[in-house]
Formats: sequence, C-alpha cells, structure tokens
Amino acid sequence: MAISVSQIEILRGKLEEMPQVEDPDRKISNLEAIRMMASSIRDLQSRGYSIEKITEILRESGLEIAPTTLKSYLTKVKVSPAKSNSRATNKPRRSSATTSREDKKKASEKAVPGVESKPASSTKNSTGVTPVPPGSFTPKDDTDEI
Repeated sequence: MAISVSQIEILRGKLEEMPQVEDPDRKISNLEAIRMMASSIRDLQSRGYSIEKITEILRESGLEIAPTTLKSYLTKVKVSPAKSNSRATNKPRRSSATTSREDKKKASEKAVPGVESKPASSTKNSTGVTPVPPGSFTPKDDTDEI
C-alpha cells in the first residue's frame, strides 16, 4: 500500500518529537565508548599519560581495546566530535568522473618546488603536436582543415 507525502511529513514530525530513550545499561560499541570519553582521555594525554597507559586503564575497567585502536578512534572523534556518524553528511556528492577530472587538473597545476616541468620526450610527438612549456600555450584561430 502506498503512502502520501503529507502522511510521511506527519510521521516524520512524530518521530522527531520522540524523546531519547534513557537506558544506561544498553551495550555500545568501543568507538561510541571512546566518543563519550574523548574529552577525559584527551585531558589525560595533556597531563602526560601515554596512549598505552590510558589503554591499560581502560582495559582494567573492562573496555578491551588496543592502543592503536584507541588512537584511531580518537582521531575519528577529533574530526567529527558533534556527529555520531561521520558518513551521514548532507553534502551533495559529485560524480567520481567529475571529481577525478578536477583532481587531475588541480594536481597538474601544482608546481613542485625545485622540479622543472619538461616534455616527456625531446623528439617531436607522433601526433604532430609540439610540446610547449607550461604557461606558454596560445591558441591559434580555427581553420577549415580537418
């Protein structure tokens, strides 16, 4: 059975108004646990505690986590502290073809310090196109030749 757009809007409003469920005994992932304790963990780090020592403290308290995992989780939390799922963004996505073309263009425009741009070969190209140094290209007028 189909549902109307107006019914969906009403339903969505009801869902958004629902209160958060308070269940302190619910199970959460290690990532969520680290997210909840991130500020305390960073505070310990600022007071001189190493990741290894913090991991040891967490393990003694029942949170089984490796130092590398803790470091990775803290990095994830640092990037998006206010979001529970960093993948859930409202940014419009560009097609991969557009992205890769733009990335290639940007990469080709960047100059590497101390490295001069040279043509791949000192001989004339087999396509009849003579390579020119970057920035010196000037287009010629169109001709009737094909």
